[in-house]
Amino acid sequence: EREDGSGVCGTAGFYPVCLNGEIVVEIRKMYLDQTMRGRGLGRFLLDALEARVWQLGYRHVVIETASVLREAVGLYHSAGYRALQGSKNPTLRCDMMLEKRLGVAVDQVEGSDIPCERGDVVDEKGFLLIPGVLRAEIRKLAVTHYGVGILVVNHQGRVVVHQRASQKKPYPNHFDMFVGGAVASGENALDAAQREVAEEIGLHKLSYQYVFDCVCTTPENRCFVTVFRAEGDFDERDLTFQKEEVATGELMTREKLAQHIRHRPYVSDGLLVWDLCKKFLIDGSFDLSTAVAEAESTHKPSGASN
Repeated sequence: EREDGSGVCGTAGFYPVCLNGEIVVEIRKMYLDQTMRGRGLGRFLLDALEARVWQLGYRHVVIETASVLREAVGLYHSAGYRALQGSKNPTLRCDMMLEKRLGVAVDQVEGSDIPCERGDVVDEKGFLLIPGVLRAEIRKLAVTHYGVGILVVNHQGRVVVHQRASQKKPYPNHFDMFVGGAVASGENALDAAQREVAEEIGLHKLSYQYVFDCVCTTPENRCFVTVFRAEGDFDERDLTFQKEEVATGELMTREKLAQHIRHRPYVSDGLLVWDLCKKFLIDGSFDLSTAVAEAESTHKPSGASN
C-alpha cells in the first residue's frame, strides 16, 4: 500500500502445487506499479514471500515468467532463481519456469566456480526471519544471524587458543579462546560446530556438549551464538590450522589464559562469550558441567553427546 494510503502499489502471492510428484510453492502475481519501481520493493516483496514460505515448511519455490520481462527476470536471477531443468513452456503468456531451493547453504553463481555463502537472518531470540541471505548482505546490513562458538579442551584440561590470520576480517591477528563461525543457511548448529573445528584446527573425534545460547552484539557483528564445549584426546601436535583462517595456536591452562588475555588483543565476540562462561566454570578449570546440566534440563541440540 502507498504511504499516503491512496491505494495499492504492489501485489504478490503464492500457493502450493504438485510438480513432478513433489509439493512445491509457486509464487504468483508479482507486480509493482511503474511509479514505485527501482526502489528495492520488488526484492522486499520476494524476500517476504520466501520468509513466509519457509515458516510454513516449504523449501522448493517455482516462478513462471516471460523472458520479455527483463527487469523481473533479472530480479529473480539475482535472488538465486535458476531455470527449472526439463520444464516445458508453462503457459501461453510465460516461456520460462524458474526454481529455487530455500535454505541451501551454498549457491553457485552462474558462470563462476566461487561459492556464495548464505546464512539465515534471525531475531534476538533466535527465531528465523529470512532464510538464505548472502553473507555479504548480512555483514553489510549488520543483521542478526546464527553462529557457533566452541570451547575446545583436551583431556588434560587445556583449551585451544588460536590467533586469527592477518588477512582475516574482522579482528586480524587477534586471539580467541573459541573456535567459531557462522552457521550456513539450513545447517544444524552441532553440524556447524563440528565443521568449524575440523576446518580451522583439524580435530575430528571430539565429544560435544551444548552449553547455552546467547546474543553477541559488537560494532562488527550481531550474532545469535550457540555455545558448545568439545573435549578429546589430543595435544598440540594434533592441531592442523587452516592458513586462511588461523595463523597459529597453542594449548593453555586457565591460569595462562587469564594472563594472556591481559596482555594480548582478543576478539570482542569471544570475550563476551567467555565472560558468560566464567559464571559456570568450576575450580579454575574449563569444566562447564554446571552449565551443561542446566542446559540439558531445558534444551539440547540434536546429536550432542553427554
